[in-house]
Amino acid sequence: ITRAGQPFQLIAKLLPWSLDKPQRDTILSKSVDTIEACVNFFAHPDGGYMFGRSVYPMKLRNTDLRVPVRDWWVQSEAARALLALALVLPESAVWHERFTTQLNFIGSSLIDERYRGFLECPQEDVAPARSRWYQDRGSRQLKTHIWKDLSHESHFLMDAIQWLRMGVGPTMPALNPSAN
Repeated sequence: ITRAGQPFQLIAKLLPWSLDKPQRDTILSKSVDTIEACVNFFAHPDGGYMFGRSVYPMKLRNTDLRVPVRDWWVQSEAARALLALALVLPESAVWHERFTTQLNFIGSSLIDERYRGFLECPQEDVAPARSRWYQDRGSRQLKTHIWKDLSHESHFLMDAIQWLRMGVGPTMPALNPSAN
């Protein structure tokens, strides 16, 4: 099974920010099809991105080999990658739209409405994906535990601030439009 988080991390890290626009466009034009395939491959039908999928079209007892959980870190890295693409390819509206859609998904499905901060995954992903993990906690989500830290969401937010301060790209929509 291939995991979505690492390819999304690489998109933001490998974008040639230091190159001038013609050089950057040449590199991106050669890789944007691969990036698009990655984004489409991990897309969850209900929004966000799945944790992992089998690269091969295999079936095991009539079950698609995938991990449909939409973990916080995959969603953070996807938003970071999509924002980076929207900024370096501003003439292509598709990346801005995908970033906005991803940010809206995060705002509606992963942000703790009472105390803010990222939840581990959307509530509907808790029971089917990790029933044993949540048994001891009564199906409640924690915003931190031994495997969940703030690095992914904070890298995304800090990069977004830095990139948007560079004065390029779209205006970032609010994480929770209803909160003022």
